[in-house]
Amino acid sequence: MINNLFHCKPENIYKNLLITKQDMRHLFKTVSMTLLLLLSFATTSVAGNTFKNPMGIHSAYIDYSNQAKVTKNVVTDYGMKSDLAKDQSPLLQKAIDEVSALGGGILRMPKGTYLFGGVFMKSNVHLVIDKGTLLKPYWGNRDYVDMLYFFKKDSEDKNYIENCSIQGNGGRYIVDYSTIPKNQKIKVRFILVGNVKNFSIADADIRDNSSVFCGIVFAPSDVKGSLDWEINRPTNGEMKNCSIFHANPGYGLCQLHGARNIYFENLYALGGVTLRLETGANTPYIGVYDIYAHQIKNENGRCAVMMGPHIAKNGTVKVDGVWTKSSSYAVKVGDGHTGGKHAAIPNVTKGYFANDSKIINIHAIYGTQAQNSTKALYTFDKSEYNLIRYDDLIPYGKWIIAPSYAAVYDGTKKHYKVTFENVTTEGFPIDRKILVEKEESLEGDETNALSMKIRNEIPHLRTWGGYTGELFTPKLPAKTLVPRSKETVSLSSH
Repeated sequence: MINNLFHCKPENIYKNLLITKQDMRHLFKTVSMTLLLLLSFATTSVAGNTFKNPMGIHSAYIDYSNQAKVTKNVVTDYGMKSDLAKDQSPLLQKAIDEVSALGGGILRMPKGTYLFGGVFMKSNVHLVIDKGTLLKPYWGNRDYVDMLYFFKKDSEDKNYIENCSIQGNGGRYIVDYSTIPKNQKIKVRFILVGNVKNFSIADADIRDNSSVFCGIVFAPSDVKGSLDWEINRPTNGEMKNCSIFHANPGYGLCQLHGARNIYFENLYALGGVTLRLETGANTPYIGVYDIYAHQIKNENGRCAVMMGPHIAKNGTVKVDGVWTKSSSYAVKVGDGHTGGKHAAIPNVTKGYFANDSKIINIHAIYGTQAQNSTKALYTFDKSEYNLIRYDDLIPYGKWIIAPSYAAVYDGTKKHYKVTFENVTTEGFPIDRKILVEKEESLEGDETNALSMKIRNEIPHLRTWGGYTGELFTPKLPAKTLVPRSKETVSLSSH
């Protein structure tokens, strides 16, 4: 705006000065918010409790719901009904459309049971759902369903939605697709988050049944040329106070394919992965940047935090507070790779995360209900074989239920660096390492063959699945497992 003053006709200067004053007021508000955030870096309040915040993690979301122009009710104003069988999608979409068209506001959903699918959120709409409300996916004629979309309906439009949220009123609401058939690879998501700026997703308890897809997915635009758009992925948002129960080991609560400046707080998964940063899989070059998280928990799953860059060049990830009980790992970090479908990309190179990425205050409790890959059988001691079984929910032999393996798995092979600090364990075998690094000497095909060799030597596993190829002789001497008490270590060298 200041530059414009040097190119204005005299009669237009006053007009521009008026706009400049508006801009200055907006700038003052922005600076004030920034100062408040800076002051909160040392100590941050979460859910009524104060915790030390040495890494300065915080949410970039600014709540504008207190500026709502209207407040509407999906039942009394738009005719939605609590009904276990009726598709409410058209009515909910109409409600969102009208509230947005009126300049934005609060859209209340009273306690009840509502079926919907394929509904698009719009700018300046804040959906507030009463505690205990039951949301169920409506399938229609689709072979998969996304219940809510946080992006514009026209996926090829470079515009985006902004200033929107979904949250509970008085507590959490329930998203239930636990009645889907087992073992059918059913594809369902609660929310698919795309080109949206300044958003909040909160207070969802998702009841799963080992479906395909994570409950909430953050995805970049896959439109050609979208790298040049102002917003081409979820930006400046937060997700907090959300859980998923009975998640598929290959999926979990939330998945980040692409995102920028997102804060995660108080997330829990029973099964699967809680916070999964697997980037570059679908849109190779749009990754994640400035990802912050606090209190990420997992139980009877694979891990609480997973980082896998594929071929994406990602920015910084900072996590404070990771807790697991009977999960394979608390944190699992993988190397980038250029194989598979990436091999056809010209001049492709391995992906990575920024070297200032850091995960602190990690606690892992040993258990025997962890989800792990059948390909990981080679990592277990022979004396643990009797504790390993196939996951009944996944019948094709890909996943096993097994003992916890370690607090941290570092598979980066030092291609990039993630720092781990204050890692504690409880109840693990006394000779088990807290941090396990991926072996340089074994490659994927070798470990797969080795694990299949072991699988065929375990009577209660050998009848599952099949594998062809050269077998490698395992070198896993039997050991006596002695549980150990809580142990603490800092792993800042990794």
